[in-house]
Amino acid sequence: MVTQDTTVYLAGEAMNSRYHVVASRLRLSNSQWQPYLSIYAQRGNGFSQIYQSPSARDPLALVPHSEKMPGGGPYLPTVDLRIVGKAEFMGGGRQQVAVLVHEAAADCGSSTLSILRSEHGPGPVRLAAQVSNPCDLTARVQGNTVVLSGPYYNANAALCCPTQAHARAMLTYGAGRWTLHPAYFKLTVRGMARARIIGPIPKMTPTPASIIKSPLPSPGALQTPRP
Repeated sequence: MVTQDTTVYLAGEAMNSRYHVVASRLRLSNSQWQPYLSIYAQRGNGFSQIYQSPSARDPLALVPHSEKMPGGGPYLPTVDLRIVGKAEFMGGGRQQVAVLVHEAAADCGSSTLSILRSEHGPGPVRLAAQVSNPCDLTARVQGNTVVLSGPYYNANAALCCPTQAHARAMLTYGAGRWTLHPAYFKLTVRGMARARIIGPIPKMTPTPASIIKSPLPSPGALQTPRP
C-alpha cells in the first residue's frame, strides 16, 4: 500500500533528473505494518528502482526491518515512516528530500530525520545529514530549512523526564556546512559537508535497530510509479 509518493529533482531540473520517493507499507498483522522507503529514477520513458529500505541491499539502513518475536509475540521494532518534504537545502539547483523514521521496541524508541541527496542522475542516492533524538521528533520543511521539535534530554535526564518537553531547533545548510541551532538533538553529517552545532548537547540512547537487523529481499523494478 503506497502512502506517499513525492517527485524530487535530486540531480537538478533536467529531463532525466526526476526521481520518485515512495513510502509504502506491508501488513504484518491486524495492527502492525512494515514500512518501506523506495526511490525510483527516471530512465527514458519509465522509472526503475535504485534504492529500497529495508532490503537485501540497503547501505543507508534508513528503515528497520520488523521481526516476529518468539512465542507468538508482536513484530519488533514497531516502525513509522513519513516523507517530510523536499527543498534545495544545499542550494546548487538540486533538491534534497527529508525522511523521518520512528522505531520503538522495549521503550519509547528513537526518531531519525534523514536528508537524502544525489549528485548525478540517475542515482546513486546518498545520505547528506541525519538528526536523531530519543523518543520523539517531528519535522517540517520551511523554505530551505527543516524545523524540528521534540523532547530535549541533557546528560543526566532519564527518558521519562526530559529536561525540556517541547524543544525546537532549526536545521540549515550554508557555507559548506550543516548547522543545528540550538543543538537540542544529535546532528550527524555524511560526505564532504561539515557540521556546526550551537547550544546544549543532548543525551542519546541506543537504538532498537542495533539489536534487530534482518533485511528483506528487494522486489523487482517498477516501470511507472503512480504519483
